[in-house]
Amino acid sequence: MTCKDKPVASVRVMAVILALWSAAAVASAQPHLPGGPSVGGVWNPVVGSGAVYETQGQGDRRELEIAVVGVEKVQGASGYWLEMVVKTAGGQMVFKSLLVVDGEDARIARMVMQTSREPIEMPAEMMDQATLRQATDIRDKATRVGAERITVPAGTFACQHYRTQDGADFWITEGVPPWGLVKMVSGETTMTLSRVTSNVTSRITGAPRKFDPTEMMRPRR
Repeated sequence: MTCKDKPVASVRVMAVILALWSAAAVASAQPHLPGGPSVGGVWNPVVGSGAVYETQGQGDRRELEIAVVGVEKVQGASGYWLEMVVKTAGGQMVFKSLLVVDGEDARIARMVMQTSREPIEMPAEMMDQATLRQATDIRDKATRVGAERITVPAGTFACQHYRTQDGADFWITEGVPPWGLVKMVSGETTMTLSRVTSNVTSRITGAPRKFDPTEMMRPRR
């Protein structure tokens, strides 16, 4: 068997594998920074607005930008495109999820990711349907610690401090879309607000194509 006949995954396919691994984290009880902390708060989407955070933990520093970049109807309900841009020393990844609010929760109807190549949409059958829901209000499952004023790189904010059952601390305020999150401390990871953004548009370029799992077994030409 020659080298070109071996079923070798391309860089693009490997990126998709990473995205599929990350999808389980993004779609859990709160959206996650891949390989990092959960992100949550009080859902208050404003199309074109978002926030940029700096995360630090175990010697790793990343920048995470979260913004609502679009809205569309999904079976008569409002769906919001929530985009997460993860910047590390190794490059940039963009994840975009279509969140549809259903009572106190939101479900992820679609998910698209892009690295340096064309955008790819995750097939619904490849995502864990049992976890494709997330709480829209962290206060429902957290204890209020009290009102506090905290200072972060973005400024000083009057916040409500909440602590979840697993010991994570969240400082929440109004006016910081889309989650109201100013600071989060979970274990060894700290996440702080760097700035609030406006007039944000999607970083995803081009129409996404559906990912075909059989690509991973096709010979590379």
